[in-house]
Amino acid sequence: MFILNKDCNDVYNTDHIVNIYRDECTIKVCAGTATRGGVLGKYNNIDILNVDVISAANFELVFYGPIQKPTVTIGKHKYGLNVDLATGEYATVNSLKKKIKKYDQYGHEENIYHTRNRDSEIFEKLPAGTLQVLKSNELAFDITIYDERGEPVWI
Repeated sequence: MFILNKDCNDVYNTDHIVNIYRDECTIKVCAGTATRGGVLGKYNNIDILNVDVISAANFELVFYGPIQKPTVTIGKHKYGLNVDLATGEYATVNSLKKKIKKYDQYGHEENIYHTRNRDSEIFEKLPAGTLQVLKSNELAFDITIYDERGEPVWI
């Protein structure tokens, strides 16, 4: 996956990024052993997500409006929709059921599977471990991680 920095006309391959850090209101990256830093544009919020499961986990991601084309990068994977959400609307991405739905302020449900970002697999499971979450300040979202097991926990 690549991160495009339109402000500086630069591209970063996430496989080579060794450090992402926050400096006041911007995000900078260090790539490879020759530290090359740059600002990543509108992505100016980093969070940490602990995926405390044995192996990769299914999830349900909820994007809240108002937002245009909601996108979040978790770990090295980008999850996004090519849809606009108005105030009071939200969209859900359920990797277990392989469904993407939009709900308006009145509770009406709409199938928006066709709006998924086709550049990356939106239903890709989250890997186990501590993951960096890269998102814009305007984006509000929730994520539920499903810890699935083949046998009961006590065995």
